[in-house]
Formats: sequence, structure tokens, C-alpha cells
Amino acid sequence: MAENPGKETVYNLVNKVSKGHYVIPHFQRGYEWNPSMVCDLFESILQDYYAGLLLFWELDLEEAHKEMWDPVWGAPRSKHPSEAILDGQQRLASLYYAIYNPKRKFPNRKSYYQFFLNLDRVLNEDYDEAVFYKYSSRYHSLEELK
Repeated sequence: MAENPGKETVYNLVNKVSKGHYVIPHFQRGYEWNPSMVCDLFESILQDYYAGLLLFWELDLEEAHKEMWDPVWGAPRSKHPSEAILDGQQRLASLYYAIYNPKRKFPNRKSYYQFFLNLDRVLNEDYDEAVFYKYSSRYHSLEELK
């Protein structure tokens, strides 16, 4: 359970996604966002705007072992997930994809997408288009992008 229920840092949320702590119930829709929506989410977070609620279902060991869960899109799934995402999977999957750059083509696209932050714009508090993306037909590792 979160140390401060009701508030969680983006870092902690995405870290839990990367470790496979979250799963998606089979009845949830798949990942449907487009790349510009990912940029909009980051711009909202940078401006400390409300970005919506997240709703989780804490799983006990028996529930966690049932085969009724999907991993967060693009992320690994732990053998022992701790929570199911009931609301917020689009946002968490988007954050994970943009930050961790998994070796997977963007959903419903034939290309790999990489997301970037223009620090000059952020430092000057010019958040419009401070987050942007590029795409390519081949995967680029974080080392290559640096």
C-alpha cells in the first residue's frame, strides 16, 4: 500500500510498472492512446495540472495467481503482482513507454516512438510542445538516443 494513500509520485508509479507490480484485468480495453496524447499527459504533469485519478485493486496472493490478468502494455509482468489497475492504465502505460523506451513498436503503429523533453522550454516555463516525439522503423536504445 502507498505510504501516503491518495498521492503517489510519477517516479514511484512508473517504477512499479517497470517491476510488474501492476496488472490489467482481462475485461479492460487495450492500450488505445496515440503519441500526441502521451505528450499532452507529460505537459500536464510538468505544469502540475490535474491528470486524473488512478484506481487500484489490491490483490491478495490467491487473486494475484489467477490467470485473469494482463501486464501493463509494454511492461513486464511479475509472478506476484500486487495491484490491478481499474482506472488509469492508459496513463501508466504511456508514462512507462515514454520513460523506459521498451523495445516494442507503439501500439497500433508500425514504428518505434521515442519521446523527448525540451529542457530550454521547461526551464522557461514554456510548456507548449516541450514534450515531443520522433518515430522510426527501427528501435533505438537509450544509449543510441543519448
